[in-house]
Amino acid sequence: MPVVRVRLYDYAGVVPDTLTEAQSVAATFYTAIDVAIEWAPTMGPKAPKRHDVENDRLQDFTINVLSRSMVARRVWPPGAIGSAVVAREGGGRIAYVLYDRLKDAAAAAGWQEKELLAVVIAHELAHLLLPPGSHSSDGLMRKGWDVAELRQFHASSLAF
Repeated sequence: MPVVRVRLYDYAGVVPDTLTEAQSVAATFYTAIDVAIEWAPTMGPKAPKRHDVENDRLQDFTINVLSRSMVARRVWPPGAIGSAVVAREGGGRIAYVLYDRLKDAAAAAGWQEKELLAVVIAHELAHLLLPPGSHSSDGLMRKGWDVAELRQFHASSLAF
């Protein structure tokens, strides 16, 4: 089974249990397609700098969970709650979660934050792994979800 290594940088101060549970749920989307996710320890701006083997190990992908002030520094598409940095020919290593927008969308749709966070992490990571044009008309890779659409299904009903 292929292994994808991912590190989360939590700049939004997400409750640790929420992050852990979201990582677990996100990984289940990949387990279903025979891909394992190996999560490196979550880091944040105030995390102590360690120089051990685990910290120095190169990670394949990085997911940055951004705070409201970090999101405000850049123009994002209206309604976006995640974004992957992908080259025109495909491939990338960094994705973003706009956490305050995600919290607002989860509350409006009646979802738990950890569920929507898991879906956004899995979706954006897939953009880093898949070729360009990887959106689909339904499922986990559906393009352009809004609150009304989120109300119509549950995270557990999604798949690649």
